[in-house]
Amino acid sequence: MRKCVGMRLGLLAFVGCVLSVLALAPRAAAQLDIEALRANAVYPDEWASYRAAFIKPSGRVVDFENGMISHSEGQGYAMFLAVEADARADFEQIWTFTRTEMRMPTAPLFYWKWNPFTVPAIEDRNDASDGDIFIAWALLLAGLKWEEPAYVDESVRIIEEVARNLIYRRRQVTVLKPGIKGFSAEEQSDGPVINLSYWIYPAFPYFNLVLPDGLWRSLVESGLGLTAASASGRYVLPSNWTSIADPERPKPARGFPPLSSYDAVRIPLYLVFSGVVPRQQLIPFDQAWNGPGARGPAVINVRTGAVLGPMVEPGYKAIAALVACALHGTRVEPELARFRTTTYFASTLHLMTLSVMRRHFSGCL
Repeated sequence: MRKCVGMRLGLLAFVGCVLSVLALAPRAAAQLDIEALRANAVYPDEWASYRAAFIKPSGRVVDFENGMISHSEGQGYAMFLAVEADARADFEQIWTFTRTEMRMPTAPLFYWKWNPFTVPAIEDRNDASDGDIFIAWALLLAGLKWEEPAYVDESVRIIEEVARNLIYRRRQVTVLKPGIKGFSAEEQSDGPVINLSYWIYPAFPYFNLVLPDGLWRSLVESGLGLTAASASGRYVLPSNWTSIADPERPKPARGFPPLSSYDAVRIPLYLVFSGVVPRQQLIPFDQAWNGPGARGPAVINVRTGAVLGPMVEPGYKAIAALVACALHGTRVEPELARFRTTTYFASTLHLMTLSVMRRHFSGCL
């Protein structure tokens, strides 16, 4: 892939070069299907509805329930969904806002928060690694789908920076920092602190084409191990924020509420999307959300086992349905198989989950 990027090939030759690299890398290619990118897993009416509800004409993606801010994660989500919908003009608009308003001047990473009500709009000069990863992955997918080397060039710069500054080894465990600042052993009393929902598993095989050095496989293996080891409480679920002061005994981080909720709900979505998840990784989520007496995802205190409130929107329930489909072949209820906008975050996860189902589990729809 790196040689394809550097050669500045014509469009058709560029795609041919990528495919030739895939042919020489069967281990990575096993999880990739470049031809499948040409199929659209988000339907035009769904994308139109999502765009109208949450994306400004400037390309800014608005989180209405969180003070109308924009964040790098949301920009990356929308870029990914635009690729899935084959909405190239919209993709370019979202990417233009992202790179002009949120990119750091000193590194090809992105400030995590853009606030329309502050001056300057960037009020926290830190990144969020899941936003960086999603933006890089969406750019790489866009470059391959639309045969645009410029998008791949941009992706490569971000991927290299993620590898250089956001991934490190701790006691034989490969760790992904949630951001450049604020989560280390020096900055948290029980640090390092990680967020296991920042492991975007389906992106890493693509990143392996850019940097094929075993880093991404090691990151996947560590993420799976840490997720299994950190599951705790009555429902045996990982918390949103996890201390790995001792990587062999991760536990809920002291500086954050001991909850499994709106962050951790994404973990099984990314695991299933990757196509490499061992079944046992999904069982705790299935039991907590789909087991006897369960009513789907909920805000759960992992220390006490108390269920503090249900997560009732279709987007969250769709992830639980995806888990049941992947484990048991359970058909998805019609109201979850149909997209409609609700709140920003739930709608985003709903559309992403439907794209995964259509690509990999169409028999459950």
